[in-house]
Amino acid sequence: MRRFLTSLIAALVLLVAQPTTASAVPVADLCTPDGTRGGVPADFALDACVDATSMTVRNDLDVPVLVRQDGDVGVPVRVHERGSAAASVLRLVTGGDELLMPGDVTRWPLGAAAGTLTVADLEPSTAAIVVALDTYLPSLGADGGENFQAFAVVVRETAAAIEERMACAAGKNFLRVAACDVVAASTIGRTVIGQLPRRPATEMLPIVLDPADWADWVVPRRTDLAAAGASGRVLPQAPVPAPVVVLPPVPEPAPVPAPAVVVPAPAVVVPAPAAVVAAPAVVVPAPAVVPTPTPSLPQVPDPGNGGSDRGGWLEDVLGRIGSQGNGNGNGGAQGQGNDRGRGGR
Repeated sequence: MRRFLTSLIAALVLLVAQPTTASAVPVADLCTPDGTRGGVPADFALDACVDATSMTVRNDLDVPVLVRQDGDVGVPVRVHERGSAAASVLRLVTGGDELLMPGDVTRWPLGAAAGTLTVADLEPSTAAIVVALDTYLPSLGADGGENFQAFAVVVRETAAAIEERMACAAGKNFLRVAACDVVAASTIGRTVIGQLPRRPATEMLPIVLDPADWADWVVPRRTDLAAAGASGRVLPQAPVPAPVVVLPPVPEPAPVPAPAVVVPAPAVVVPAPAAVVAAPAVVVPAPAVVPTPTPSLPQVPDPGNGGSDRGGWLEDVLGRIGSQGNGNGNGGAQGQGNDRGRGGR
């Protein structure tokens, strides 16, 4: 009976301690899901929800994780934060990446361009050292910031010294391994004493200087995130899609009537004009030239007829000439003719 109860209790402990599995679907209590820009991949390892302007992630694992942002992603806003000394020290150690402790919820504003969140494990030694020193960490308070910074330096330097020691001791004999241990212990002890008050430093030295713990701290822990593939660690979002311009429907063109068949008009044959016989040319005879009649001269009297007849003839000629000329010569001519006609021989 006792063995049965012991086995039952052990089974319950293992069941409770088993890591939870991520939902891999948009979680409605984180935001109003909107898959326009890609949504949440089906194999994403953490609880997540994406809308048009932000990405919200919740760490539902039992280990802290880091989230790196790329692209057009703004400064993260912690919606729900697990406040603890260990979380404060780890955030100082991890630097620029966002730390999500188990149960933490963080929202990243998303710009218009593409953006991506990538989930990563913490270095095994870093997380293990913080867990090992959890009881020595100062309480959260007004003056805790300076003390947390000192513990962050101790954790960072101790983890680096352990990593170097593991590389130094690989494949070496026990004497060289011992030499590597001495170098690591010297570096760790100097850092602890130099950063922390005397009392906590003295109490912590046996823990941070144990080579058996060093070998355990560098071993990766098996978690759901460690089992996830590369795609299960990435939450990508595409750029804002370009607005779709809806154009009004183009009216259908009016039907074009078939072209009318044009029947050519019958050719009109114009008969050639009839040959016109030219009328015979009418030759108008030139008018006959009528010779101008020459005035007949008066017959000259024979001089044998006597002087009286000669004088009468002469007067007659002169009279005719005077009638055709000017009037000034009429009288003189007549007087002179008369005298000559009457003379006799």
